[in-house]
Amino acid sequence: GSGHIGKMIFSAGTTQLAVVAYVPEAKQAECSCKEWLEAVLGLFGGKVVSAAKDVCAGSVQANPDKNVFPLKIREPMILEANNFLRKKGLFPEDNDDDDDEMVFGDDD
Repeated sequence: GSGHIGKMIFSAGTTQLAVVAYVPEAKQAECSCKEWLEAVLGLFGGKVVSAAKDVCAGSVQANPDKNVFPLKIREPMILEANNFLRKKGLFPEDNDDDDDEMVFGDDD
């Protein structure tokens, strides 16, 4: 399994973008699951709906009047999630020249 690796999963629907964050026990002193999720959700006014030390969940509601559409906001939120970890030194920097393909769990 990948229980030792933190992750954030995004699920875009028509009415909301749901987000779940996981921080393994070994990294909880360095990264608060809730703080990480709040930083990402804060970009578009999202709310945390459940919080624990290891798993937190939240969502951003679609708002056409403010140009907030789940599919459109997913990419900037993924970047924010990665940047949050980079600032804490928790995201591995890729110094290779290889063109590794990133997988986001959907069929783009």
